[in-house]
Amino acid sequence: MNGPRRRAELAPRQPCGLPSPARRSARRLARWGPLALVAVLVVAGCRSDEPSGSPITSSTLPPPTTSAPGASGNYVDRFFAGLAAQSEAGGTAMVAAASPGSPAELYARHLMAMRSVLGDGTPAQVTRSSSQIRLCHTPAGPEQNVDCVVYDDVDTDDEGRISEFSIAGTAITDRIAGRGTVVTSERITVEQVSAYRSPASATLIVTIEIDNGGQGEVEVFPFAATYRPFNGGPALEADGAWGSSRVAAGSAQQVAMQFADEDFGGLLLLTGWTEGGIGVSFPLRISTQP
Repeated sequence: MNGPRRRAELAPRQPCGLPSPARRSARRLARWGPLALVAVLVVAGCRSDEPSGSPITSSTLPPPTTSAPGASGNYVDRFFAGLAAQSEAGGTAMVAAASPGSPAELYARHLMAMRSVLGDGTPAQVTRSSSQIRLCHTPAGPEQNVDCVVYDDVDTDDEGRISEFSIAGTAITDRIAGRGTVVTSERITVEQVSAYRSPASATLIVTIEIDNGGQGEVEVFPFAATYRPFNGGPALEADGAWGSSRVAAGSAQQVAMQFADEDFGGLLLLTGWTEGGIGVSFPLRISTQP
């Protein structure tokens, strides 16, 4: 992180009511499908009849820049315009606007990892008022309210790049992690890419990369992965998983898993089979520190 943190020119956060999180029972999913990114990545939000504030354009992303623009607002706008784009290109813009090594950069890279798994989504609208930044998704039907996620407490470094922020009043600092544990078995390497714990529902979302250095295809089972928190709580199976379970020899790909109501910090166990019928297991320590 470069230099001291500075609070961007946003007034103190305004409280916003959150729906009570619903706990999903752990279950095995034989097939995975795409899920709206707002539900997977930023499941803390408010509901309102319509967005308010000044729009931040997301249809055309500003190009990344290596020089400070002189005002933190430019980087703030770049960051949230990239978020609203709901694409890997948007994630690249977010990383360029974030302070290196900061929670904001880890958050941006987590979204990029999820986009790698899920593909690009439908762009959202971002509005900025004096007290908060809101990302809103158009309702699917006329009877539904606009779904909005509220970002506030935006801190920047001495160059104006975003270092930290809150989602609906909850700081992301201790809820986001980047690359971590690496485990290898039968020339197959699995690495934690990112982990994020939702401020609203306590859902833990983990992305991993599987690099198959073996001679044949490997099949892994993220839908049956288990997670046991370090605080002594019971182990639960993943209640959601996205990505392909099969990885060809000489290739790498990412998958994502979510665990309901889990603490940040625990042991994730992923298992699978090689093409030759050899069982493999990958215990990954998930925490904010590798």
